[in-house]
Amino acid sequence: MINYDLIKDTSLVTSIKENTLRRLMKKMAYCICNDVEEGIRKGENIINFNIGIGNITVYVDEETIKYRFLPAPKFENAVKETVNEGKNPLTIKLEEALVQCLLTPLQKDLT
Repeated sequence: MINYDLIKDTSLVTSIKENTLRRLMKKMAYCICNDVEEGIRKGENIINFNIGIGNITVYVDEETIKYRFLPAPKFENAVKETVNEGKNPLTIKLEEALVQCLLTPLQKDLT
């Protein structure tokens, strides 16, 4: 098994500081815990969270807590295209950005 640090990777491609992203994730965890508590108070044992790339569902059953992740269609399709067709969306976006960086000065020179 291999592990990656998505916060570090996201920081690298967005220029948002790692510490800022880590603080954001910590606050999101606080919100999730608060919503779980609220759901339990309301008598719910299944609490669902949209996290942007899919949904995390928390099942609470007496002493057992289970988690499930269901990817959003767009995320699922991107992963499938990466696995099946070798299309890496990050590489594509970086190449597009590089082309724009190279073309912008040329376009200015031509006008």
